[in-house]
Amino acid sequence: MKRVSFWGSSVDAVPALMTLASHHRILSVVTSPDKPCGRGCRLTPSPVKEVALSLGIPRVFTPERLDEEFRRLYLDEELDIGVVVSYGKMIPTSLLDHPRWGTLNLHFSLLPRWRGASPVESAVLNGDAETGITVMRLVKELDAGPLFCRRSLPLGRNDFAEELRIGLAEIGAEETLSVVDRIENLSPVEQPGEGITLCGKIGREEGLLSPLWTALQLHRRIRAFTPWPSVYTLFRGKRLQLTNSELLEETERSGLPPSRVVGTDKRGILLSCAQGTLLRITQVKPECKKAMSARDFAQGARLLCGEEWTSCLTSQK
Repeated sequence: MKRVSFWGSSVDAVPALMTLASHHRILSVVTSPDKPCGRGCRLTPSPVKEVALSLGIPRVFTPERLDEEFRRLYLDEELDIGVVVSYGKMIPTSLLDHPRWGTLNLHFSLLPRWRGASPVESAVLNGDAETGITVMRLVKELDAGPLFCRRSLPLGRNDFAEELRIGLAEIGAEETLSVVDRIENLSPVEQPGEGITLCGKIGREEGLLSPLWTALQLHRRIRAFTPWPSVYTLFRGKRLQLTNSELLEETERSGLPPSRVVGTDKRGILLSCAQGTLLRITQVKPECKKAMSARDFAQGARLLCGEEWTSCLTSQK
């Protein structure tokens, strides 16, 4: 049984924390501070903090900054290993090197592909044939540490990033435990110098419907950006999110400019896209309403053929 410090914030990190806690001794958890949430802006703990408290982990840190006081407390701990999963901040080398066997990171991509903050979304956006997880040793350079293991998962053209992350989190928890169990007998392998790709944080504005997107590009964005930041447009002065879609046969083309309603059928709304392509929108979420079938929305709104779904920047508000 090893003495572990766990670093994580998002729900993606919860399976790894729970799995490690059932086999090893978690001395501390480092997670993001409580944040205002909901209409009442009530301070809400991160998913990792909630689980850590329920597990009775003795020390739960929520530092705004990894300042001198926090570092002193952390360096005071006698740790065998640190584990980082979706923490969200850069960690100084002095803290990474403190545990006896250093600090591991569970990353949701097949490194060296998709180093950075949005690996699953980037794999979906780029139509990768597979995604996966990597367990590596954390170093100062972004996601560049030597690898302990990689495990792949097929990626279909209709897969949503959110669903993929759930599966990757479970697979990653298993692999992380396996590495922690055997860390004293493992020698990581340096990442190859070829095939390195980078991805940054996703901004809210990236979901704004663009007339430059083809049907395939829009289809991928819907899968990468649902539920956040979502693909959205301005329809009759109100925000409309596009939450599901179906690709059509390549022979079906539109004679209308992009971002126009071509028509409706039993399965949804036909929307014109760049290069004359067509995409069937099957589900939408109107402003301040729940998601609904695109067909029901079209009937209720009395959608007009040729009506524009504008990419007006006011829809970002």
